[in-house]
Amino acid sequence: MKVQAVIWDFDGVILDDELLHIEAEIATARSFGIPLTPEIASEYLGVRLDEYFRAIITRFESGVGLDELLEAHFAVLRRWYAEGFPLTPHVVEVLDRLKGVFPMGIATNRERGLLELSLARHSLAPYFKSIVCGQEVAKGKPAPDSFLRAAAQLAADPPSTAVIEDSMAGFRAAKGAGMLLIARMAAHNRHLDFSCADFVVEDLRSIPRILEAPSRGRR
Repeated sequence: MKVQAVIWDFDGVILDDELLHIEAEIATARSFGIPLTPEIASEYLGVRLDEYFRAIITRFESGVGLDELLEAHFAVLRRWYAEGFPLTPHVVEVLDRLKGVFPMGIATNRERGLLELSLARHSLAPYFKSIVCGQEVAKGKPAPDSFLRAAAQLAADPPSTAVIEDSMAGFRAAKGAGMLLIARMAAHNRHLDFSCADFVVEDLRSIPRILEAPSRGRR
């Protein structure tokens, strides 16, 4: 089936930032006495931040308040999104190639205010006709809500929509929406099970070729 639209995840796909996020999350958690580790943090890749931190508080039986933890972490994230998080190699080159060929959107569990800081910094907003953030749907990833909303805004049928993702939560959301899944493999997520992906790429420059002649089945 011909691809009608493309939906991108943001963190770990457009931004090459997941390992930096893990460092920041560990620092925030430990400042409140929560002994978060990289191994545990990586279990929550792609999970909405409030749900992730709520789970961490419960997991470590911490008495810290969720709002307090989130407020401290947002202060760190605002600076990183505005000034620090780098783009994934070749992402602008790929966006330039796809613009005008496929309508594109972003579906992310990230909060809109943080997303917009990064879009402005890298001048990326003109590439996207739809942006759906985690707080704007009833359920964030791994539920399919954000992908389905983005596809509707792009006037695309879910089976004709390609998703570019990097997390298990995102994989589950994309497949739950019935969409073609292109999984980005990178240093931060090599431990994941990629068997559900239709295609696995390490270099984003492989994506246009896939979209030009898509087929069901992993490559």
